Amino acid sequence: DLLSGTVVLNFSLRWLKEIFPQVPVHVLRCELQEGLRHKHPALLHFVAESLLSPSAEPTSGASSTSGWHPDGRCGRAVPPEELFADPVYVKSARHMLYNEFPLLWKSQIRAVMAECNERYVPAHLQCEALAANRTKGWFDWFARPRAEVIPTDELRRDVLALVALHDEQVAVGANAEEYARCGQWLECECCCDDITAEQAVCCTQGHLFCKACVRKTVEEQLYSTADIIGDVKCFGCSSPCTACLPPSEVAKALPEDSQRMLRRQREESELRRAGFTVERCPFCGEVIASVPPPPPRWRGMVPSPETLRRALGYLLSALRAVYLFFCVRFALTRPFWFLLLLASGLLMKPWHWATQHFAAAASRLLPRREVTIPSQRCPHPGCQVLFCVQCHGEAHAGRCRARGVPRKADVETLRQFVEESMAEALVRTCPNCHRRFTKQEGCNKMTCVCGHKMCYVCRSEVQDYSHFCQHFRPLGGKCTQCDKCGLFAEVDGEQQVRLAGCEAKAQFLARHPQLRSQAARLKVGGYVL
Repeated sequence: DLLSGTVVLNFSLRWLKEIFPQVPVHVLRCELQEGLRHKHPALLHFVAESLLSPSAEPTSGASSTSGWHPDGRCGRAVPPEELFADPVYVKSARHMLYNEFPLLWKSQIRAVMAECNERYVPAHLQCEALAANRTKGWFDWFARPRAEVIPTDELRRDVLALVALHDEQVAVGANAEEYARCGQWLECECCCDDITAEQAVCCTQGHLFCKACVRKTVEEQLYSTADIIGDVKCFGCSSPCTACLPPSEVAKALPEDSQRMLRRQREESELRRAGFTVERCPFCGEVIASVPPPPPRWRGMVPSPETLRRALGYLLSALRAVYLFFCVRFALTRPFWFLLLLASGLLMKPWHWATQHFAAAASRLLPRREVTIPSQRCPHPGCQVLFCVQCHGEAHAGRCRARGVPRKADVETLRQFVEESMAEALVRTCPNCHRRFTKQEGCNKMTCVCGHKMCYVCRSEVQDYSHFCQHFRPLGGKCTQCDKCGLFAEVDGEQQVRLAGCEAKAQFLARHPQLRSQAARLKVGGYVL
């Protein structure tokens, strides 16, 4: 029946989200609906095959600017509003919207319902906006027959939630009218607007601010280069104040995503100050703290295996040189015996014997360690994704790359891959928290939201402005007295873009060598690669 079909679809959606945590929920819904249209007997097998097919583009957690979902939802959790709705609920909600908005076309209402995943409350709000912005037409005098509405428990809950939302808006308007009639407006210390007591946020010294100013100030600190460690400082303009805004007051003015970001930044800052190694899950965005490993006891005293292997290679080269010296000396003093040994092959046997046995002994004593890709599992129950700590994608085998090469092999995909790589050539990544950023203007001393300071030119860590050139240059240009980076020096973006394009083309052709002849002279954005 219909109810069991919806339950099976939601179970399949949750199962697919567990298997493919990087794929957005709406993509999985579309794949399931496609399988239903084709009436495929093995629906999950059909969706999994379509997602794993070579023509499907791989999704990567490191492709985004931040590397994790901005709304903070875990990679494996499916929110209730993203699930499939019961067909009876969908039909009843659609008929209710038909009756509530008789001047809107049915096709408009169906399109709005499809955009809102067949949910009544967001669709009703969008239909209200469409009805308020429409112009009168010739057919407005026609009366649409009322559609039959079958009430369900879920629809009743949505109607009550919508009524509560409208009642809140009416109460806010009536409260503002009462303040205006009595002349009891409060004044915001920042923008000097008239506000009510319900719209005010107060610091510990009694200064009042409107929620819009608090939200704008906090979000600017959150998403800019400032690092919030403690409470939000009072920013009143009338008098200097050293008080703070309590977290409970700040929470009134912030949406859920900003509150979550503020909480995570505070947790991350406190953990870093306590000496923990902090990592962010690229899928759910939660903070992962771990105790840094202690330094080795004999660190710096015992050479590494690579150093020993290199030293043994130098020793073998020296032995070869000594052997060649004695061979040349023997050839000059005993030419007849030298030619006889050379013709019989006995002269080179000690050479080959020493080389083979020396290499075998070195490989037994110093075996090459297999390169293991570091991975970490998110400890939060709603995520549990095993991700690579280098590229911040799902854990994988083989060599790690920050960007995956597409599986689709054609010239258009190559051009798109190269364009994306060239666009990211001027993007910098913080080595501390792995946030990505670019510089639009200003100096080259960049400060990340995690507190890490780096030079935009050479990407090295800096503490102050001593890293940059301090000499006066009346005509500008490159300094002739030192090799330090310029504080306001422009980065040679054209050269970096070209090099990034060439590297991306080489990576793509290494995976798809059959396109070398077609991509001999690739033109991308005015560059010939």
